[in-house]
Amino acid sequence: MQIPPALCSPWKECGVEQLISIDDIFSDDNFNCRGHITPASVVELSRDIERDGLIQAIVVQPYNREAPDGRYYNWRIVAGHRRHLASKLWQTRGGPGVIKCSVMEPLPESKALVLNIKENIGRQDLNMMQEARALEKFLKWGWSAKRVAEELGITKKWVEVRFGLLNLPEAIQRRAEAGFLTQHQVEDVVNMSLPEERIAYVRKCVDYKLHGDKIKVKKQKHKRRAALVSGEVRTANEIFDEQERIQDSMDDNAHPA
Repeated sequence: MQIPPALCSPWKECGVEQLISIDDIFSDDNFNCRGHITPASVVELSRDIERDGLIQAIVVQPYNREAPDGRYYNWRIVAGHRRHLASKLWQTRGGPGVIKCSVMEPLPESKALVLNIKENIGRQDLNMMQEARALEKFLKWGWSAKRVAEELGITKKWVEVRFGLLNLPEAIQRRAEAGFLTQHQVEDVVNMSLPEERIAYVRKCVDYKLHGDKIKVKKQKHKRRAALVSGEVRTANEIFDEQERIQDSMDDNAHPA
């Protein structure tokens, strides 16, 4: 599809919806709080856009430089990475090569990131680990939980829990990402000082999530307690590997987490 030059110009007045070439927009996985998005995850959305059109425009801002993939782009997505990829997927099936965009004036990275996170949190389909990773840049910039909360319009406690999750062992983070832990449970884990206490608590949470309250967590046998005292302690990854084998043996439909 031939795109009128006026619609492609990166100098067109910002804040007005316009059509922009899909291939002229940089989708930055490192910026997007969702991280990498696979085409398979947007197939249904792509069909919806093909049938009903793009209801909500994606948000872009001027980029005008070479991206890490070696290509030059005039625009970078601030919000709407899934809609962009879904439209790109439709393009491969004969859809138009342009997408409706709302163009914003150039923003500082921190302001652009706030907008990206706000939109995705508002959709309420991020898991807790994705939310934590989205806040990681703020933590590296030295922002306090209070400042992040004020910028995003959420509670300080919500931010503190996710900051704490970033400092937990990877094995525990995987359980949060899989949906086994609630915000209150993550807060409990963060406040625990002993690694063994954290591991035992998370295992209990996972067991209850998989089996329900009818399954009681068995107390450790005396032999096992003796082993713990003698220093024969398994690592978090070793303990959770056993849990993963249980999960893998279950039907995904019955246990979506």
